[in-house]
Amino acid sequence: IDAHIGDAASVERFAARAMEEAERAGDDTTIGKVRYVLSREGFWSGRYAEGAEHGRATVAALEATGEWWWLGHALLWEAINHISLGAFGAALGVVEQSRGEFGRERQDPRLQGYTAWMSGRIHALRGDWDAAIADLTESLESSPDLLNSSYAMGWLGFTHREKGDHARAISLLEQTVGSLTECRYRRGARLYA
Repeated sequence: IDAHIGDAASVERFAARAMEEAERAGDDTTIGKVRYVLSREGFWSGRYAEGAEHGRATVAALEATGEWWWLGHALLWEAINHISLGAFGAALGVVEQSRGEFGRERQDPRLQGYTAWMSGRIHALRGDWDAAIADLTESLESSPDLLNSSYAMGWLGFTHREKGDHARAISLLEQTVGSLTECRYRRGARLYA
């Protein structure tokens, strides 16, 4: 919870303690999950290279554990950090790995939705509007939850804005902020406001 409300100091303090105990116990699953939290926090705190490295370390720690849900999501946080570094090719590769290995193969609707909007986000940032709109629309049409829909709408709004369709962009971005506010996800709502 601390990570979602912006308490970076608590996240890092608890993560350090959890990592210490997991390493002492030789618990790769917990080490991977702690690295996942640190990858996410790397993004929120602006330490993108560190966040990407924690994402890679998460995958390395969890590969042999069978924790496919955590692996799929860890790849997304690694991708988010790569995006923030401007490494769009690396980000797209990681997203496609999650999308294929975990979203499609496991038929996990959440990973399918999240990887679709994440791929759309990368295409939008690269200026590939048609690919972005296709991925973001796919994510919206198969969305498993309000948070996924909010992010897909937000990036679809961004894409329409950059493409020059400002009326469509405003409508989508207003819906996004409303949805994220309804979810009480302050960090997310600030991205689109």
